[in-house]
Formats: sequence, structure tokens, C-alpha cells
Amino acid sequence: MPRITRITDTLYCVDVTPPELGVPFICSYVVASQGELAVIETGPTSSADLLVEALQEIGGEVRAVIPTHIHLDHGGGVGSLLRRLESAKAYVHPRAVKHLVDPGKLWTAARDALGWLAEVYQAPEPAPPERLVATEDGMEVRVGSLELRIIHTPGHASHHQSVILGDGTLFVGDSAGIYVASEDYIVPTTMPVIRLDLYMESLEKQIALNPSRLAYTHYGVAEDGAEVLRRHRAQVEAWVKGVAEALDSGDDSYESVLERIKLYDPEAEKLARIVEMSRAYEILVRLSVEGLAMEVRRRRQG
Repeated sequence: MPRITRITDTLYCVDVTPPELGVPFICSYVVASQGELAVIETGPTSSADLLVEALQEIGGEVRAVIPTHIHLDHGGGVGSLLRRLESAKAYVHPRAVKHLVDPGKLWTAARDALGWLAEVYQAPEPAPPERLVATEDGMEVRVGSLELRIIHTPGHASHHQSVILGDGTLFVGDSAGIYVASEDYIVPTTMPVIRLDLYMESLEKQIALNPSRLAYTHYGVAEDGAEVLRRHRAQVEAWVKGVAEALDSGDDSYESVLERIKLYDPEAEKLARIVEMSRAYEILVRLSVEGLAMEVRRRRQG
């Protein structure tokens, strides 16, 4: 049975976390209006059947599938979902189209980076090209009486986009961190190969939207969205200072970098508890630290 949480009259969260992860980790959002549905984030291939079951329970015709990007936990299930939903089109960043049609390189890269976690998510199925729509920045998609506006937000990935609803709900994907509600902490999504300049520009772009709430794929809703984004921007700046200091010390091991980060972000002490929650958190925290270290080195090399 799918776990469905109703957030507002028109918005649902469907937990599509593979059971191997142990904690709620991936939320697919469903927007419902006048008998029509939009899915924001498909989750991985391994969760496609669960998501379809949830859509049947919510009820309505799926008109739009909008992954924020095509990493396996966000858009890996696009091909699988489109083959099950004949009326739906997927609205994807233009840089993502070719990788959805032919996901071989995407799967190889994911398996190399994530190992065990990629195997849990499973390989993406090819998406039918005639059902893919390449988005433009600011493009609007109508579902029933609601409009969803797509905002290109590169940084975490070159093919990242966010989505904002008319009520101010902003679906951030991985453009603004991973939200761990139980710890009230956000882990930066700065995995390799992060473009930190674009990541920060995208945060500024999202702050300017003045969102009322943030809908995180990982995981759940944070109120006072614009302020959460501002705090995250400051947090990333603090992490960069810690990483740079660790590199200057000559000890750039993962453990040393984490200790330096805590000097500038005292709440990073919470990471010790977060990585114990799930192996997925452990992998992603490590990758976030490694990605920032790589970025700081790249900047110094010019």
C-alpha cells in the first residue's frame, strides 16, 4: 500500500522510498485539480508501480510528469511511468532529453557514483521521445485550474529545474539541499560535479520568488520558504570556509573536512545522527563533502 500524505486541498506527497533505505527518503508530489494530476518527481524505476498505485488512489488523469532533474532518485522512473500513463507528457530540462531517451550513460555514471544505492534504484527505462517536452525557463504548465511555473535552477546538475505553484509552494528537487525534518537540518546537495557558482545563483533566483513553503524531494515540506533558502545560502558559505581551511591544513580527509565545517556551521554536529538513520544519508553526506572539496580545488586552480 502506498503511503500518501495530503498537504493541502490540491497537493499530496507519495512516499516512493525503496524499503531498503529504512527511512522516508523520496517524496513524489502530486498536484490535483479538476480531475487532472501532475506528478513532480517520479522517484526511481524501482518505485514506479507503487507510484502508479498511489495515483489511482488519488484519482484523476495524469497530464504532466515533471522531474526536477534526471538523477535516479528524482527522474529515474520517467520512462517507466510514461509507459504506464498513456495521457501524460514529461516536461524536462532540455539538457535531460537525450539521456531519458537513451539512459545508458546516465545509468553507468550513477552506478559508478552510488554503487549499492544505484542498484536499489534500478536502471531507468528509455522514455518515448514523442512524450517528452523540453522546457524553457519560466514555462507554465496548466493542470486543471492550477498553473505550475518551471524555473531552471542549475548547479547541483546542469539539467535541474524547480517548479512553483500559484500558492507559493516551491518544489526544489536537489537545488536547495536535503531537508531532514527530525533534525531541522539541511544537508547541502553539493555532490560531484557541483557548479557552486550556479548553485548559489539558483538559490538567489528562488529567494526572489518569495516562496511560502519548500517541498523537498528529500523529504517533506518546510514552511517560511524564503527564509529557509536564505539560511541555506549562509550555510553553504560556511561549509565552503570549513572545506577551504581543511585543504589549507594539508589534511583533506573526509573526517578532517567535517570537523572544520563544524567550526563554521555548529549545527553540523547533527550529521553524526543523520548518517546513522540510513545508508543513503551516509552516502550522500560523504558525496556532498567530497563535491565541495573538489570545487574549492577547482577554483584555486583557476
